[in-house]
Amino acid sequence: MQVSNSSDGEAVTDLVSKIREKLAEAPGRPSQSGPPQAALYAPLSSQELVLEESRLGFVLPPLLRLLYTQIGNGGFGPGAGLLSLKQMSERIDQTVATLYHQLRASRAKRGAKWQEGIVPFAQWGDFVFSCLDLSDADRNNDPPIVRFEPNMPETTTYTYLRGDSFRGAGLIPERNRLSTWFEDWISNREMFRRPYAIDNDD
Repeated sequence: MQVSNSSDGEAVTDLVSKIREKLAEAPGRPSQSGPPQAALYAPLSSQELVLEESRLGFVLPPLLRLLYTQIGNGGFGPGAGLLSLKQMSERIDQTVATLYHQLRASRAKRGAKWQEGIVPFAQWGDFVFSCLDLSDADRNNDPPIVRFEPNMPETTTYTYLRGDSFRGAGLIPERNRLSTWFEDWISNREMFRRPYAIDNDD
């Protein structure tokens, strides 16, 4: 399902409804031991969303904007869940904007580069993230998803590109559209190992 134009507003709304139904089956945030237990984080207001997007430097895709304002401030979804957009604790700041800017600064210190617009939004644990590729404004309504594998060297990264453009060491294709990524989760498809399969066709 591709989300891009006017009629796709209904497609986005329909996908949000499916996500809400899935969460109703197993309410709460992901846990490391058994089914989710804790309640979802409260959704953001429209003003909070715009403030966090300003801090990030990008407007999020319509689907994520609805999820953060209608479902919750992260903590749900595959793996360890979506990252929070708004900081939840004064002591811990692992929000989307903070991690994005930290990753860019960290790469710059090592003489490498974190491509502008590669925005982490979901976590799998051990600093492995799913990232939005917002580098192409024409595709930002339903952008591609890339996986950040922090310990993957540049030479290994090329093994998993499968013809995709090189974005940096450890950044490999995960799914061709954000909507498809969420459809995989709704349908209980295997998501974690998929990007590492050499013969993976998106």
